[in-house]
Amino acid sequence: MTQRTTVGELRVIVRAALREERISQAEASRRLGLSTKHMSQMLTGRSPLSLDWAERLLGLCGKRLAVRAMADSTDALCCDLQVWPLVRVLAEVRCGSQDWSWEEEWASLDRRHAQTNYLATLEQQIRENGITLPVLIGSDGRLWDGHHRLRIAVRLGIEYIPVEVTPTIGECPKEPA
Repeated sequence: MTQRTTVGELRVIVRAALREERISQAEASRRLGLSTKHMSQMLTGRSPLSLDWAERLLGLCGKRLAVRAMADSTDALCCDLQVWPLVRVLAEVRCGSQDWSWEEEWASLDRRHAQTNYLATLEQQIRENGITLPVLIGSDGRLWDGHHRLRIAVRLGIEYIPVEVTPTIGECPKEPA
């Protein structure tokens, strides 16, 4: 059976799954290498909850996220998958919720993950497989998801990265009638 779920409903499902498994937001943040502030913002709607993060959070609870594109929906969220030069991302995209430079963002990520080895593990995975999940660029020109992947791309000197550009609903191309 197919069920349409809004992003708000997905947040409710993720929060309920965490509660059911007795996993606090702080514990989920620690396990996923994410700041508790960002976790809280994603689960309350102050920051976007990407499908990638929803899947990771549900995975902590032993659950899977299944997604199916609905071609018949007139209000479906659309996105544009592209490959951009890394220098373009760094020049045209703001780093996120903070108004700081990419160097400040990298220093913050390095500090937050100094004890967890998360960035070293991610670097090894990207070195072996490349960047397999696009970074998410929002309609507001900010990087919504993929800060860690972008950090590793800079470290490794990767020249091109996959990006997903998410326009506002009004910018989605209409299907011909």
